[in-house]
Amino acid sequence: MLKSPVISVIVAVYQAEKFIQRCLDSIRAQRFSDFEAILVDDGSCDNSGRICDEFAKLDDRFRVIHKKHEGVSAARQTGLDAANGEYIIHADPDDWVEPNWLENLFGKLKEDEADIVICDFERVFSTRSVYRRQELRSLNNDDILADLLEERIWGCCWNKLVKRSVFNHYGIAFNTNMCFWEDLYVTCLLVLNGARVTYLPEMLYHYDATVNNNSILRALPYEDKIHSIRIFIDELSPAMTFALFDDGWYHVKAKVKDLLFLSNKRSSSIRNTYPEINKRYIEESRNCSWKSLEYSVGLCLSGHFFLAHILYSFVASAKAIKSTLLFAVRKLCISQ
Repeated sequence: MLKSPVISVIVAVYQAEKFIQRCLDSIRAQRFSDFEAILVDDGSCDNSGRICDEFAKLDDRFRVIHKKHEGVSAARQTGLDAANGEYIIHADPDDWVEPNWLENLFGKLKEDEADIVICDFERVFSTRSVYRRQELRSLNNDDILADLLEERIWGCCWNKLVKRSVFNHYGIAFNTNMCFWEDLYVTCLLVLNGARVTYLPEMLYHYDATVNNNSILRALPYEDKIHSIRIFIDELSPAMTFALFDDGWYHVKAKVKDLLFLSNKRSSSIRNTYPEINKRYIEESRNCSWKSLEYSVGLCLSGHFFLAHILYSFVASAKAIKSTLLFAVRKLCISQ
């Protein structure tokens, strides 16, 4: 009988032919070698599936599951169901990892006898990179939940190594009705059920925010994002009701108002969705820059719907023109 790997790395793949090679090469280069990589091809129409198959032939630690397109939650869950490792971590196909990604996370998890270990990451843009330190106020589970809601800690799966038995013991699974924040949803469930968390203050993951035009943040319709966040609120808020979480739930509900505004919903719809935060939102938006989304939404909630959209459209157009000019200048400099 073959020995099970220590770690299962799950990669949900969709339309990733232009960049997945970088991701898979970085996983294959891990100094920690006792892992399996489960590549879940979620019905890609490009060459992603073929690239995955070729990689599996190259390295028998990699295996591929081809399935019909059902979205990121179903793809992540398919990988989780197929995993044999004692520990689970995810990677996105448009990103890449440091060679000591698995080694250092596993070492910290064992050292602290924890169920989850969180690390820092780098967010990569076209012209710069930003180090994202995970700002945990403490390792107390309630504090961690509050930090997750407030985005002091990112809810993503790729900077968290998790003991698989926690998923199994509490029956935790990805919600296939969610196509956005599905990772934050699962992370909150793990912490809610008492998983012991530790933190490794090292940057081990590179999150590319620009290369993938099919990414959830860039391609997903606003309505789908709103639907997923509402599921998140409806399912988790009853278990997280005391005052420590008030700022977090304000932050989450404010996200819904922002998305409603961006999707051009009527002002009444924005006002009537989570009306309990309207007063606070208006007050806080007054302290924001007039160029920010929050300032425009605050104007909308104050009754200035058309002015809010005119202002936001003007700012968005100015940013687009600036971005186009910067790109043209960079291209000209490179060509000389």
